[in-house]
Amino acid sequence: MPASDDLLAIIERILITTRQRRLDINYAEISLDVLSPDEALSLLRGILGENDRRLDREIETANSLCKWLGYLPLGLELIGRYLVEDPDLSIAEMLQALREERLKNEAISPSFEDLENTEITAKLGVRDAFNLTWEKLDPKTKRVGELLSLFSPDEIAWEYVESVSKSLSWEKKEVNEAKKQLYKRHLIERLEEGEANYKIHPLIREFLRDKLG
Repeated sequence: MPASDDLLAIIERILITTRQRRLDINYAEISLDVLSPDEALSLLRGILGENDRRLDREIETANSLCKWLGYLPLGLELIGRYLVEDPDLSIAEMLQALREERLKNEAISPSFEDLENTEITAKLGVRDAFNLTWEKLDPKTKRVGELLSLFSPDEIAWEYVESVSKSLSWEKKEVNEAKKQLYKRHLIERLEEGEANYKIHPLIREFLRDKLG
Protein backbone atom coordinates (compact mmCIF):
# COMPACT_ATOMS: atom_id res chain seq x y z
CA MET A 1 0.00 0.00 0.00
CA PRO A 2 1.38 3.49 -0.80
CA ALA A 3 1.84 5.92 2.04
CA SER A 4 -1.09 8.27 2.67
CA ASP A 5 0.81 11.26 1.25
CA ASP A 6 1.62 9.31 -1.89
CA LEU A 7 -2.01 8.28 -2.25
CA LEU A 8 -3.18 11.87 -1.98
CA ALA A 9 -0.64 12.87 -4.62
CA ILE A 10 -2.11 10.24 -6.95
CA ILE A 11 -5.78 11.15 -6.56
CA GLU A 12 -5.59 14.89 -5.97
CA ARG A 13 -6.53 17.02 -8.96
CA ILE A 14 -7.20 20.73 -9.29
CA LEU A 15 -9.45 22.16 -12.00
CA ILE A 16 -8.74 25.73 -13.05
CA THR A 17 -10.93 27.53 -15.57
CA THR A 18 -9.45 30.42 -17.54
CA ARG A 19 -9.72 32.12 -20.92
CA GLN A 20 -5.93 32.00 -21.26
CA ARG A 21 -4.16 29.35 -23.30
CA ARG A 22 -1.18 27.41 -21.98
CA LEU A 23 -1.32 28.74 -18.45
CA ASP A 24 1.76 26.73 -17.43
CA ILE A 25 3.69 23.73 -18.72
CA ASN A 26 2.76 21.84 -15.55
CA TYR A 27 -0.96 22.01 -16.38
CA ALA A 28 -2.75 19.68 -18.77
CA GLU A 29 -4.91 21.86 -21.02
CA ILE A 30 -8.44 20.84 -21.99
CA SER A 31 -9.93 23.25 -24.53
CA LEU A 32 -13.70 23.73 -24.57
CA ASP A 33 -14.82 24.50 -28.10
CA VAL A 34 -18.13 25.82 -29.36
CA LEU A 35 -20.91 23.31 -30.02
CA SER A 36 -21.72 21.64 -33.30
CA PRO A 37 -24.96 22.80 -35.01
CA ASP A 38 -26.80 19.68 -33.81
CA GLU A 39 -25.48 20.07 -30.26
CA ALA A 40 -26.48 23.73 -30.20
CA LEU A 41 -30.01 22.91 -31.32
CA SER A 42 -30.21 20.12 -28.75
CA LEU A 43 -29.09 22.49 -25.97
CA LEU A 44 -31.68 25.08 -26.99
CA ARG A 45 -34.38 22.41 -27.09
CA GLY A 46 -33.38 21.19 -23.62
CA ILE A 47 -33.63 24.72 -22.19
CA LEU A 48 -37.04 25.39 -23.75
CA GLY A 49 -38.44 22.05 -22.54
CA GLU A 50 -40.41 19.26 -24.16
CA ASN A 51 -43.71 21.13 -24.15
CA ASP A 52 -42.39 24.13 -26.09
CA ARG A 53 -43.20 23.65 -29.77
CA ARG A 54 -41.48 26.75 -31.14
CA LEU A 55 -38.41 24.81 -32.26
CA ASP A 56 -40.52 22.32 -34.20
CA ARG A 57 -42.52 25.10 -35.85
CA GLU A 58 -39.46 27.22 -36.70
CA ILE A 59 -36.67 24.69 -37.09
CA GLU A 60 -34.89 26.51 -39.95
CA THR A 61 -35.06 29.82 -38.08
CA ALA A 62 -33.79 28.08 -34.94
CA ASN A 63 -30.78 26.83 -36.92
CA SER A 64 -30.16 30.39 -38.12
CA LEU A 65 -30.40 31.62 -34.54
CA CYS A 66 -27.81 29.08 -33.36
CA LYS A 67 -25.53 30.08 -36.24
CA TRP A 68 -25.87 33.81 -35.41
CA LEU A 69 -24.83 32.97 -31.85
CA GLY A 70 -21.80 31.14 -33.21
CA TYR A 71 -22.94 27.98 -31.38
CA LEU A 72 -21.64 29.53 -28.16
CA PRO A 73 -23.13 27.78 -25.07
CA LEU A 74 -23.29 31.05 -23.10
CA GLY A 75 -25.26 32.78 -25.85
CA LEU A 76 -27.60 29.82 -26.29
CA GLU A 77 -28.26 29.62 -22.55
CA LEU A 78 -29.07 33.32 -22.32
CA ILE A 79 -31.34 33.32 -25.37
CA GLY A 80 -33.03 30.11 -24.26
CA ARG A 81 -33.76 31.65 -20.86
CA TYR A 82 -35.22 34.74 -22.51
CA LEU A 83 -37.50 32.63 -24.73
CA VAL A 84 -38.66 30.61 -21.72
CA GLU A 85 -39.66 33.80 -19.93
CA ASP A 86 -41.69 34.99 -22.93
CA PRO A 87 -43.59 32.01 -24.40
CA ASP A 88 -45.35 34.28 -26.92
CA LEU A 89 -42.07 35.45 -28.48
CA SER A 90 -41.33 33.61 -31.71
CA ILE A 91 -37.83 32.50 -32.63
CA ALA A 92 -38.06 34.65 -35.77
CA GLU A 93 -38.81 37.73 -33.65
CA MET A 94 -35.90 36.89 -31.34
CA LEU A 95 -33.48 36.51 -34.25
CA GLN A 96 -34.68 39.74 -35.87
CA ALA A 97 -34.17 41.64 -32.60
CA LEU A 98 -30.62 40.28 -32.28
CA ARG A 99 -29.78 41.26 -35.85
CA GLU A 100 -31.04 44.79 -35.24
CA GLU A 101 -29.68 45.44 -31.74
CA ARG A 102 -26.66 43.11 -31.82
CA LEU A 103 -24.94 42.80 -28.43
CA LYS A 104 -27.03 45.65 -27.04
CA ASN A 105 -30.05 43.36 -26.96
CA GLU A 106 -31.13 42.65 -23.36
CA ALA A 107 -31.63 38.95 -24.07
CA ILE A 108 -27.96 38.32 -24.80
CA SER A 109 -26.49 41.05 -22.59
CA PRO A 110 -28.70 41.21 -19.48
CA SER A 111 -27.52 43.02 -16.38
CA PHE A 112 -25.74 41.20 -13.56
CA GLU A 113 -28.68 41.98 -11.28
CA ASP A 114 -31.06 40.36 -13.78
CA LEU A 115 -29.06 37.11 -13.75
CA GLU A 116 -28.07 37.02 -10.09
CA ASN A 117 -31.19 35.30 -8.81
CA THR A 118 -31.71 32.91 -11.72
CA GLU A 119 -31.02 29.18 -11.73
CA ILE A 120 -28.97 29.23 -14.92
CA THR A 121 -25.19 28.85 -14.78
CA ALA A 122 -24.50 32.08 -16.67
CA LYS A 123 -24.04 35.00 -14.30
CA LEU A 124 -22.74 37.44 -16.91
CA GLY A 125 -24.16 38.52 -20.25
CA VAL A 126 -22.05 38.04 -23.37
CA ARG A 127 -20.86 41.65 -23.51
CA ASP A 128 -19.88 41.71 -19.82
CA ALA A 129 -18.11 38.36 -20.11
CA PHE A 130 -16.04 39.61 -23.06
CA ASN A 131 -15.33 42.84 -21.22
CA LEU A 132 -13.57 40.94 -18.43
CA THR A 133 -10.99 39.80 -20.96
CA TRP A 134 -10.92 43.12 -22.83
CA GLU A 135 -9.96 45.12 -19.76
CA LYS A 136 -6.82 43.01 -19.31
CA LEU A 137 -5.44 43.97 -22.74
CA ASP A 138 -2.95 46.77 -23.32
CA PRO A 139 -3.97 49.70 -25.60
CA LYS A 140 -2.10 48.46 -28.70
CA THR A 141 -3.63 44.99 -28.44
CA LYS A 142 -7.08 46.59 -28.20
CA ARG A 143 -6.40 48.61 -31.36
CA VAL A 144 -5.32 45.50 -33.25
CA GLY A 145 -8.45 43.68 -32.02
CA GLU A 146 -10.62 46.52 -33.27
CA LEU A 147 -8.86 46.38 -36.63
CA LEU A 148 -9.55 42.65 -36.90
CA SER A 149 -13.29 43.31 -36.58
CA LEU A 150 -13.17 44.82 -40.07
CA PHE A 151 -11.99 41.53 -41.60
CA SER A 152 -14.13 38.50 -42.43
CA PRO A 153 -14.74 36.46 -39.26
CA ASP A 154 -14.23 33.15 -41.08
CA GLU A 155 -10.63 33.53 -42.28
CA ILE A 156 -8.03 36.23 -41.77
CA ALA A 157 -4.63 35.90 -43.42
CA TRP A 158 -2.24 37.57 -41.00
CA GLU A 159 -0.14 38.96 -43.85
CA TYR A 160 -3.12 41.20 -44.71
CA VAL A 161 -3.29 42.43 -41.13
CA GLU A 162 0.41 43.26 -41.24
CA SER A 163 -0.07 45.08 -44.55
CA VAL A 164 -2.89 47.24 -43.19
CA SER A 165 -1.10 47.89 -39.89
CA LYS A 166 1.99 48.98 -41.82
CA SER A 167 -0.08 51.61 -43.63
CA LEU A 168 -1.15 52.82 -40.16
CA SER A 169 2.53 53.13 -39.18
CA TRP A 170 2.19 50.46 -36.50
CA GLU A 171 5.34 48.59 -35.50
CA LYS A 172 5.33 44.99 -36.78
CA LYS A 173 6.73 43.75 -33.47
CA GLU A 174 3.88 45.36 -31.52
CA VAL A 175 1.26 43.96 -33.90
CA ASN A 176 2.64 40.44 -33.59
CA GLU A 177 2.74 40.77 -29.81
CA ALA A 178 -0.91 41.85 -29.93
CA LYS A 179 -1.69 38.74 -32.01
CA LYS A 180 -0.09 36.57 -29.33
CA GLN A 181 -2.15 38.21 -26.59
CA LEU A 182 -5.42 37.94 -28.55
CA TYR A 183 -4.72 34.28 -29.27
CA LYS A 184 -3.69 33.55 -25.69
CA ARG A 185 -6.99 34.94 -24.39
CA HIS A 186 -9.12 33.10 -26.99
CA LEU A 187 -10.21 36.26 -28.80
CA ILE A 188 -8.91 34.82 -32.07
CA GLU A 189 -8.56 31.20 -33.20
CA ARG A 190 -5.84 29.82 -35.45
CA LEU A 191 -6.98 27.80 -38.45
CA GLU A 192 -5.26 24.50 -39.09
CA GLU A 193 -5.27 25.02 -42.85
CA GLY A 194 -2.73 27.41 -44.29
CA GLU A 195 -0.02 29.41 -42.61
CA ALA A 196 -0.87 32.16 -40.10
CA ASN A 197 -4.59 32.16 -40.85
CA TYR A 198 -7.01 33.10 -38.08
CA LYS A 199 -10.73 33.45 -37.44
CA ILE A 200 -12.90 35.35 -34.96
CA HIS A 201 -16.03 34.04 -33.27
CA PRO A 202 -19.04 35.97 -34.65
CA LEU A 203 -20.04 37.35 -31.23
CA ILE A 204 -16.47 38.42 -30.45
CA ARG A 205 -16.40 40.20 -33.81
CA GLU A 206 -19.61 42.01 -32.85
CA PHE A 207 -18.00 42.99 -29.54
CA LEU A 208 -14.84 44.29 -31.26
CA ARG A 209 -16.89 46.28 -33.77
CA ASP A 210 -18.73 47.93 -30.89
CA LYS A 211 -15.38 48.90 -29.40
CA LEU A 212 -14.23 50.24 -32.76
CA GLY A 213 -17.42 52.27 -33.05
